[in-house]
Amino acid sequence: MPNSEKITLGFMSSYRDKTTKILTREVLYGWAESKEAERAMANIELNNDPEQKNRLKRETLPVAIFAAQCTEGGARPTKATHPKSTGLCIHDFDHMEENVSDFYLRVVHPMREEISLVFAHISPRGEGMRLVTELAPGESIRQCQARIAEKIGLQADKSVHDITRLSFIPSRKYFLYANDAKLFDREIEMEKDVENEVVAEQPIEVEGVANHDGGSETPVTNQPANTENPIGQILTKELAKSMQYQGVPYSRIIEEILARFATGGKPKEGERNNDLYALVRELRTLTQFNFQSTYLLVAPYFDGLGDSEIRATVNSAINSTGGRTISPSLQAIIRDLKSENASQSNDFRLPQITVMPKIMRKLVNCYPQKQREAAVITLLSMLGVYSTRVRARYIDNSLHSTTFISHVVAEFGSGKGFMTDLKNKVLHRLEREDERTRERLEEMRMANMNAANKGEDMKRGPRFAPRFLGDDTTVVTLYKYLEALEGVHPIVYSEEIVQLIQNAKGQYGNLKGFYLKGFDNARMTHETASQDTPNYVIPEACINFCTSSTFKNTTKFFTLEDGMASRVAFSTFPTNLTDPIPVYQTLTKAVARQLDECISNLIAEGNGQKVEYKLPKVSKAIQEFINQANATYEDGGDEAYRKFANRSAVIGFRAGLLAYLLEGHKETKSVIEFAIQVANYVREVQYMLFGDTWNEESGNYDISTRTGANKTLLSELPDHFTRRDVSLIYMQQGRSSSGLRMAIKRWRDKGHIREDENGVFHKLKSLSEV
Repeated sequence: MPNSEKITLGFMSSYRDKTTKILTREVLYGWAESKEAERAMANIELNNDPEQKNRLKRETLPVAIFAAQCTEGGARPTKATHPKSTGLCIHDFDHMEENVSDFYLRVVHPMREEISLVFAHISPRGEGMRLVTELAPGESIRQCQARIAEKIGLQADKSVHDITRLSFIPSRKYFLYANDAKLFDREIEMEKDVENEVVAEQPIEVEGVANHDGGSETPVTNQPANTENPIGQILTKELAKSMQYQGVPYSRIIEEILARFATGGKPKEGERNNDLYALVRELRTLTQFNFQSTYLLVAPYFDGLGDSEIRATVNSAINSTGGRTISPSLQAIIRDLKSENASQSNDFRLPQITVMPKIMRKLVNCYPQKQREAAVITLLSMLGVYSTRVRARYIDNSLHSTTFISHVVAEFGSGKGFMTDLKNKVLHRLEREDERTRERLEEMRMANMNAANKGEDMKRGPRFAPRFLGDDTTVVTLYKYLEALEGVHPIVYSEEIVQLIQNAKGQYGNLKGFYLKGFDNARMTHETASQDTPNYVIPEACINFCTSSTFKNTTKFFTLEDGMASRVAFSTFPTNLTDPIPVYQTLTKAVARQLDECISNLIAEGNGQKVEYKLPKVSKAIQEFINQANATYEDGGDEAYRKFANRSAVIGFRAGLLAYLLEGHKETKSVIEFAIQVANYVREVQYMLFGDTWNEESGNYDISTRTGANKTLLSELPDHFTRRDVSLIYMQQGRSSSGLRMAIKRWRDKGHIREDENGVFHKLKSLSEV
C-alpha cells in the first residue's frame, strides 16, 4: 500500500441510509459511549424474538464499512461502483456455543498479532463475534476469511465475502479489542502499536449485558497507556461507573468504602497497600472472589502503585481467610446507596417486561419507553377486573382470581397521568354501565327516603352495585357494594393515593383490610349487634386496586407490618424533567375493536358461572422462579429478596392466567415468559422499595448476635452505655443509624440489657450468653 495513500473508513447513520460519512475515532467512540447506543442495545438485548431483534438492529444501529474506502457525503459503495479496498477484512462468526468474551480471551487475543487483528466486538444480538483483520499482501477476502477461520477453529459466515459488506456498530460494552492506529491511521503500514491498543479482559460477573449463555461482557476504554500502571491501557474508573451491583454503580460503592478509612476518600500516601487490601476485603464478596473482576475494578484507584504490587495485594486480600459473606458495613453502604436511588427514582436498573399479550403490547406501545413496564402492571388491574368468574389452581393448590393491586411510584410531574389515559381506554365500558347503575341506586335511595317519611319499612338495598369505584368510596359503601355484586370484581381507582389515605378509616374499619382481603380472595365479614346497622358477609372478596403516588406517600401507605407491601404489584419510572409531556395516542379503530373483543371474551368467561383452569406450564415456571430465589438465599443472599419472591410469584402466576385468557386459552411460551417477567419485575421493585426495611425489622442487619473480628457489637460497648455510645460504634463500622433503634430493642427484648430512668443501658448477661 503506498505510504501517501489516505485510507478512509465510512459509516452510515442507519442500515437504510445511502450517504456515507467518514468514520473517525471521535465518531466511533462518541456513538458507542452514548446513552442512545446504550438504550438501543438494551432494547435488542431484552427482546426474545429473533425477528424483532433484527428489526431493532436495522432501525436503531449505525453501520460501518470497514473493507471499502468511503468519502464524506459520498454514495454508499456497491459492487457496481468498484470501490477501493482499505486493506481490511470482516469475519462474522454466528451462534457460538461458548461465551463470546471467554472464547475471545482464550483463543483470539493471544494470536492477535499473528492474524493482524484490528477490531473485535460481540455481535449486537449477543450470539456471535465480529472480527476485522488486515489482509495479507495479495490476499483476497475469501482467502483471508478461510485462513482466519482455520486459525481460530470456527466456521465463518460465508455470505460476508465482498468489500461493501456493512457492519452494525454496537455500544461500547460490546467491544472486545480495538487498535486505533491500524483502524483509523492507515496511510502507512503499521507495526504493533501498544499505545493504541485496548482490550476487554475477563468478564466481570456482575449486572452487565448478558449474552446468550448468561455471561457478561466488560467494556473497553480508549485511554492512553499509563507507564507506571499498565492497566491504564485497558480501563479507567469508567468501568466501575458502568458496572452495577443491585442497581448501584461499583464506583459509588468503592468511593464509599474508601471514604471510611482513606483521607478524603482517597488512598493515603504511604498506606496505599493497606487501603487496597482493606478495599478488596470488602469488595470481594460482591465480585464472588474473582481475582480478575476485582483487579479491574480497584486498580484505577491506586495509580501510585506498580501493577505487580497491585496484583499481589489483590490476590492476597481475596485469598485471605474469613469474611465469606457481605460485611455489615458494606451492607449499610449498599442499603444507603440503594435508598438514595429509590428515593430519587433515578438510575436503579430494573428488569424489563418485553413479552406480553398482543393486545397489551398495542396498548402500551404509544407510551415512552420508561413508562411501559408501569403501563403493563397497571393493565393487570384494569383487564383483570373483567375476568370475574375465572380461577386457576396455584402451586399450593389454592384458587386464585385475576385480582391485582397495582401501584405506580413516581414523582410529581413525571407522567403518572398515563394511568388516566389507560383508564379511559380500558375501563370506559365499566364507566358506561355504571352510569345506569348509579341512576338506579339514586332511584332506590329516593324511594327509601319517601318510605321513611311515610313511616313505611325501607328496603335494605338493591342486589346490584357499580363496579368502577373512585377514591372517595368509604368502607361502609364498599361492604354494601361487595355484597350486592356477589363475587363480581369491582375496581378502586385513584391516581393519587393521598385521596385514599384520607378515606382509609371508616365506620367499619380500615380500608387497608379491603386491600388485603381483596388480594387474598378471602372471606370478608362484619357483624354488629346494632339493629340499625346491617351485617355483611362476603364469601370471597375480589377487588382490583389501581393507584399511584410519590415515593414518600407510597411508603407511608403501604407497610410491611400488615403484609401490604408484599402484595402490591409496584412499578416505577424515573423523573426526567427534560422530557416533554407525553401526548397519548387515541386507539385506531382496528385496535379499539380488538380491545373490545378481548374485553367481551373476558366477560363471557364461564357464562356467569365460576370456571377453573389449570396452568401446569406456568405453575412449573413459577415454581422454578421460587426455587431460584431460595437457592440465591442459600448462597448468601438476604432473606428479604426470597420473601418478596414468594409473593411476587403469586402476582406473576395471576398475570400468566390473564395472558392465557387474552391469548385464546393457549399456554404458549410467551404466556409463560410474561408470567415470569412480571414476577421478576414486581419482585425487584418490591425489594427496591422495602427490602432494606424488611431486613432491618427482621434483624437481618442486626449484628448484635453476629461475630465480627471475634467480637459482637454489644461486646464492644461498656457495661453501662447510652444511645450515643451505640451510635458512635455504628459510625465507626460504617452502618446506617436507621438500624440503631432496632438493635437496642432486640437486646432489650432478649434480656441482654435494661434501661434505667436516666436513659443509661446496663448489660445483664455475659457475652457467652448473648
